[in-house]
Amino acid sequence: MGMGRQAVGAKLRGWLRALPLVILLAAAGCSGGLNPAGEAVVDIATTLADPTNGISQEIADIGAFVFESTAASKALPEARYRTMTFSAGPLLYMRDRFDQGKFIWNPSAGAYEVTETSLPVSAGDASGTLTNIYFTVSFFTSGDTSGTSVQLTNPSAGLASNAGTVRSMKYHREVSGTVTDSRTGVTRAFSAATDLTVRWSDGASLSVEGTHTRTFTHSFPEGRTASGTISFTVPPDLAVSWKQRADFSYMVIVDGTIICTYEATVSRADGTTQDITKTASMEFDRSETAFVSVVGLSVRVNLLTGRI
Repeated sequence: MGMGRQAVGAKLRGWLRALPLVILLAAAGCSGGLNPAGEAVVDIATTLADPTNGISQEIADIGAFVFESTAASKALPEARYRTMTFSAGPLLYMRDRFDQGKFIWNPSAGAYEVTETSLPVSAGDASGTLTNIYFTVSFFTSGDTSGTSVQLTNPSAGLASNAGTVRSMKYHREVSGTVTDSRTGVTRAFSAATDLTVRWSDGASLSVEGTHTRTFTHSFPEGRTASGTISFTVPPDLAVSWKQRADFSYMVIVDGTIICTYEATVSRADGTTQDITKTASMEFDRSETAFVSVVGLSVRVNLLTGRI
């Protein structure tokens, strides 16, 4: 028996998603050139999943901090501290700096704060320097970040010493720097600001909402540059949890969709310029990958490595 129309459509979409990136972009182009939508979707996907500073890196960082005591309990029921390692992938600035005691409690602000400069970074294929990184993190016993923020009993233990009492947090990060992808040769200079509200009722799942906005200049090997802004909106229903992997590490997984607006001026090696404005959706499906789509063109990006 032949396949139904819906099954054929699903198979075709899967085949298209599996095509090499160059073929996809060329197919989206006209007169043998690359379609601006194709260029935008790759730029957005790579920015989203950059394991050194992308929005997926921030969500993984938050999840690792909240989940580490739960992962430890699963690995060793009597454990109070982290014993199950986080999978290789996104850098964990916030969690590691709490572990190391680098966050300082500011009673007047009701927040933990840390500032670092000239920080070398390397993860996946990306490496470079963060010229400045600034965090403020506030914790609340309410489930909606209302009321007065509280100081953790033992910050280096994550939420293990405050399990059942702390149920939400506000996260603010400002970061600027330059990173280069060794695989593609693309250099990304950026300045980004993130504001997120995080809520949970247990140590196994949480929800995230907020914004992430960055200005950037991306330089490509063929001489093209793209300069502009990317604005991400994280909806209130973005669900974040964790799973144990076959190597007994754990990873943060996301279920939901992030929307972003991409506005850039592209300057090409031949001297021509073009203004591009695109709306993109980033669909997470509780796995190591996410699909990024712009006007019907979709690419899959690995959230652990940042690779398209």
